[in-house]
Amino acid sequence: MTKAKLTKLIKDISAVEREGFRWNTETKTYDDIMVTPTIIQVDGKLLISGEDGKGFVDYYGEYRGGYPWIDPKLEEIAEKHGFYWEWENPGAICLAD
Repeated sequence: MTKAKLTKLIKDISAVEREGFRWNTETKTYDDIMVTPTIIQVDGKLLISGEDGKGFVDYYGEYRGGYPWIDPKLEEIAEKHGFYWEWENPGAICLAD
């Protein structure tokens, strides 16, 4: 994959948002925020974390009928760029072609 194509792909993935929360140390409450996928580049691979608590991927599917789940927006982006997602391990998905 060219650097330009990778840059465009990362930009598209970074634009995906969902509702999340963050602990506010001053008020001792959770604040509602918008979160984006955690992107990891390692050994020439592009990964999305499933262990960051943001809920973009869920290998065990405890709350989704017991089946692995990937956010449909991430599926659309991968398909748009001619790729698909594979499970790297239960904690991350990896872009594949």
